[in-house]
Amino acid sequence: MYDFRSLYFYAVYYVIIGIGMAILLLKKKKSLRGKRKKDDVLEILLYTIVLIFCVDNTVSMCSAIHSPVIKQYQGIYVGGHRGMVEFEKSKDSDYEDSFYIPLLLRGRMCAGGFQKEEKYKLYYEERTEVLVKIKKIS
Repeated sequence: MYDFRSLYFYAVYYVIIGIGMAILLLKKKKSLRGKRKKDDVLEILLYTIVLIFCVDNTVSMCSAIHSPVIKQYQGIYVGGHRGMVEFEKSKDSDYEDSFYIPLLLRGRMCAGGFQKEEKYKLYYEERTEVLVKIKKIS
């Protein structure tokens, strides 16, 4: 069974940031009534861009939850940082393959954590590259 908690986590994360940006945008617009400076317009533009980014990513995560396209990958773990885990270069690419997993859920999805130079079979949602299942291969 696939574990979609990572997708839910990212969806909620983008919703929270989006709500924060919407609040900042409304406060800024309310405080400007009639007097606008160039810096204020740039700040409003920045808030708007971040808000659009958050809405886009939230919709993307929700569509991935609603109709997931699950792919699998088999590779050797070489490291990771922040919300990513990195695996060896595949034969058809020149860079290490990276997948996203929230730090809070890393221990739950991979019991015992990732071991360097160990082989894993990963199941991930294709559009978002978020891991939904991890199996250690002996």
